[in-house]
Amino acid sequence: MSALSSLWEKLSRSKEYRESFAASVAKRIIPLQIRILRKQRGPEWSQARLAKESKLTQGVVSRAEDPDYGNLTLNTLVRIAAGFDCAFIGRFAPFSEVGMWYTKLSDERSLEVPSFEEESFEEELAKATPAQKARHTRRVRSSSPLKRQTQRARSHGRGARHGSRNPSGQELNKNIGSSVNLTANGVESRIVETLSA
Repeated sequence: MSALSSLWEKLSRSKEYRESFAASVAKRIIPLQIRILRKQRGPEWSQARLAKESKLTQGVVSRAEDPDYGNLTLNTLVRIAAGFDCAFIGRFAPFSEVGMWYTKLSDERSLEVPSFEEESFEEELAKATPAQKARHTRRVRSSSPLKRQTQRARSHGRGARHGSRNPSGQELNKNIGSSVNLTANGVESRIVETLSA
């Protein structure tokens, strides 16, 4: 019997078992992954360093790494992710997906995540299927609301970066926030398109 079949059999026992399993995975894997990400980044990444990068206290980081603590907040996880320069995406998932993911965990490397600076978009694009590449090319060529805002900012001498400030200090950031919301709706449709393909 495969590990997934064995797990599925256990999950089929009761709703209480599934609830307990899901809670255990979340409360154990997230603290473990935080410790693994610190280790991945090198010996200089102490809890104090992560706390500084995350704008948290060392005590908060210590509790976040404690699998017995179990009361992490979403805000704490988002700030820790920012400290590592990666993203935390908490989302709902069917048990079949969680089971497949869980049974594929083989060692610490399966929980490692590169920082933004370490990852290579070009390498990921090279691994993509032709259909995924075509969708990416169409998205890049299209003029997104964010792209239009950035172009407008450049033409007014306000800088091209997302965090750039204009003389009034807020207009550009407000517009980028609206663009991000519009982009999120586009991501949702692309996910639906990808799943139905």
